[in-house]
Amino acid sequence: MKYPDYVKKLITMGANLDPSETSVTKKILTETKRDINKLKNKNDPANLTTLRLMEMLLTEPHIVASDLQKITAKTLVLAGEKDIILDGHTRLIAKSIPKAEVLIFKGQTHFVPEENPALFNKAVLDFLAKP
Repeated sequence: MKYPDYVKKLITMGANLDPSETSVTKKILTETKRDINKLKNKNDPANLTTLRLMEMLLTEPHIVASDLQKITAKTLVLAGEKDIILDGHTRLIAKSIPKAEVLIFKGQTHFVPEENPALFNKAVLDFLAKP
């Protein structure tokens, strides 16, 4: 949105616009809070980076769907069929970006890049190869 001259193609996987029940289930938010509290109770300096990243999951990002209209890059929005990001939220992102394509990996989770890299990489490379 901010630097369209630098980005010709964009691919996003399991993205969300905000940390709310419009993007993930209440269960996920509750589990994340519980896990954060466990890390805080351990009070282990080695967990500080993990703790900060997990806290960020509950506070970021804050993107208004209508702002996605500003994206001019050819865009592919990816998610797993069993993704922690709600299907409707993924489709809202794709619908809000002009001419974006959406691909939902059948039977896959939010972690498809790690759990099925061949499938994920093929989708990415196929999209990048398009003119």
